[in-house]
Amino acid sequence: MQAQIETTQVETAEAASPLETHFGNEQPIATVPYASRRRSPLNARTNPLSGIPGLAANIRAKGLLQNLVVHEMKGSRGRQRKYGVCAGQRREAALDLLFEQKHITADYPVPVRIVSEGEALAISLIENSEREGLDPFDVLRSYRLLAEEGRSVDYIAALFSASPLTVRRRMKLASVSPKLLAVDLHGILTHPRQ
Repeated sequence: MQAQIETTQVETAEAASPLETHFGNEQPIATVPYASRRRSPLNARTNPLSGIPGLAANIRAKGLLQNLVVHEMKGSRGRQRKYGVCAGQRREAALDLLFEQKHITADYPVPVRIVSEGEALAISLIENSEREGLDPFDVLRSYRLLAEEGRSVDYIAALFSASPLTVRRRMKLASVSPKLLAVDLHGILTHPRQ
């Protein structure tokens, strides 16, 4: 009898959950021409963007590694559909810079996931509020692994939009014992000198 009561409580709790199980994932990744996307009024990010030239250089070198999330803009039905970017505003700004510099054309294929307007603001808020930066140890480890693959300091610096001096300093830290790095004495590694 007790097992039935617990099962009923779990089922009730699941039924009461306001979250959808496939939120934003119903549509596959598609491509749209660069010229068809616009800034969305449903993007939660309003502060000025930073690091755009470095991100643009990375996109130019490696391509757009993560899709944008867009919604169809009102009044844009037919052949000339326009899409508002609700998640990926920094990537969008980097694409704009590449277009201004004539590194991409208006028909450049941009990978996107198309969502409804109802999902757009929520997805933008989730993406921007749930973001977590890399642990400093992971950054150091990545630098070291790239160097072990034969990548130059200049290559690593360009890849991470850092100065070669910063890369050299961090690679010195990366050569320290992993046990010592894991201790992270007094947050020294959390804020390495630039």
